[in-house]
Amino acid sequence: MLYRLARRGIPPLIQKAKASADVNYNPIKRVPKCDDGFYRKANPLVDGTVLLRKFKSKTGREIDYVLATPEDRNLVATFSSEIYAKYNSCCAHYKVKPEELDGLNAPATDQMLENGKIYCAYDGDKLIGCSYNSFNYEDKFEEMFNGEMPGMKDPKFIVKEDYAEEFNNQPFTPGVNYYLTMLDIVQPQTGKFLPAGIKGFGVMEGAMIHSEYQKEGIFQPMFDFAETAFKEAGIYHLAGYCIATGTRKILSRGGFETIYILNYDDFKKAKASAEVNYTPIKHVKKCDDGFYRKANPLVDGTVLIRKLKSKTGREIDYVLATPEDRNLIATYASEGYAQSNSCCAHYKVTAAELECIAVPSVDQMLENGKIFCAYDGDKLIAVMLNSFNYEDKFEEMFNGEMPGMKDPKFIVKEDYAEEFNNQPFTPGINYYVTMLDALQPQTGKFLPAGIKGFGITEGGIVHQEYQKEGIFPVMVDLAEKAFKEKDIHHVGGYCVATGSQKIFRRRGFKSLYILHYDDFKVNGKPVYSNLSDGATCCDVMVKVLK
Repeated sequence: MLYRLARRGIPPLIQKAKASADVNYNPIKRVPKCDDGFYRKANPLVDGTVLLRKFKSKTGREIDYVLATPEDRNLVATFSSEIYAKYNSCCAHYKVKPEELDGLNAPATDQMLENGKIYCAYDGDKLIGCSYNSFNYEDKFEEMFNGEMPGMKDPKFIVKEDYAEEFNNQPFTPGVNYYLTMLDIVQPQTGKFLPAGIKGFGVMEGAMIHSEYQKEGIFQPMFDFAETAFKEAGIYHLAGYCIATGTRKILSRGGFETIYILNYDDFKKAKASAEVNYTPIKHVKKCDDGFYRKANPLVDGTVLIRKLKSKTGREIDYVLATPEDRNLIATYASEGYAQSNSCCAHYKVTAAELECIAVPSVDQMLENGKIFCAYDGDKLIAVMLNSFNYEDKFEEMFNGEMPGMKDPKFIVKEDYAEEFNNQPFTPGINYYVTMLDALQPQTGKFLPAGIKGFGITEGGIVHQEYQKEGIFPVMVDLAEKAFKEKDIHHVGGYCVATGSQKIFRRRGFKSLYILHYDDFKVNGKPVYSNLSDGATCCDVMVKVLK
């Protein structure tokens, strides 16, 4: 179990952000894999301490075992991230990618090279396995075990009803965050089960074997090396955190005994904040020409406008979305935002990462707002999401800063590191959500006293081939009509891009306040600079509908 140790070795700010390249550890330089699926090292027996030569595997292969050195850092970390992503069943369950694990694996590798041991197995020049082992002494027990020290009488393993809060405070992608949350439940509780007076505690942190060698008996010599090393270091109590059936069997055969178990049925999380509490979508497949299509789009939804001529003469149909459109719209919106929202594109946010925000938004708009869709035949070419918000929600929506405030001022903090660190998603999305959380709750105090409702044009995504066809203004008209029908006469837009700012100004929206991107900083650095569309600010704009 590599990862709890990795977190112990990272300073507090780093625990909260593999956010950007300014994380306080050295990123690994990924080693290229050879065409046959292996990572190789020229002359592996020259640099490291050779522990065992030409060990016969179960099928007669001759395996060399070597103690890793700092020169092996990039190779070992690259290999470990890939193997863990593929074969750690918890990570594979959430399709965690190797690069997502780097943020944990790099510092873990550094710590093992400095204060532990990493054993590597080679078949010739092919790296086929490695194991990480940590040496932990009593001066670190207080921190390591969260104060629950060895020698506790009648210790009990505690499982909470829900781990949503802990999940939300993890810094990485959701799949990695689930894994870290689980380890943070399990590992700190070990201390209270250990006998009083022990001076050291060894952990077999993780073993990674290439898929072609997993039945070759590669692990056993590394296991033996670790036990010998622990005893030489005066450590006689060893642990392994076995998430998989294979490791449980191996350690059981090696004389390990169970001290407590976390049953996976008991490890629960209320699917957290915006990735939270939503039903995952069934992705709609894109056609070869780059469009998402819907058969007979005019049949299911309410047709609003038929065959409206675009600027180049295309006949566009405008339709009100229905719940049956959920998967199509969420798939389209996630991809469109990843490509066209300059703040998201700046950090190369993927469509999959955006789903944690896009899907709940689509669900909310289908239930309590309106989503307008534009079709060219059966091709979905644009969507616009609009929300209806009424005074019974203002207190929560505006964090208590209600309409009618005298002399309201837009407050910009010097730094948003704390807010960023508390976001539950990937770094690019966490920056974006942090910015919106700085902007949207402050709108209320700028609105006039007595208003009963506030509409928001939440987002519009137009396919790149249609962005100069005049699609978006038609959708704005549809939205304004819908807002007035709902007796909402104050409408806002949070315009992060130059294009949306220009359109809204032409439509009569006025600026309420502006967040200049140079002033939006995390850990002292502006988050958004040199955006692809040239945007320098987010303009919060409002229009009063007559």
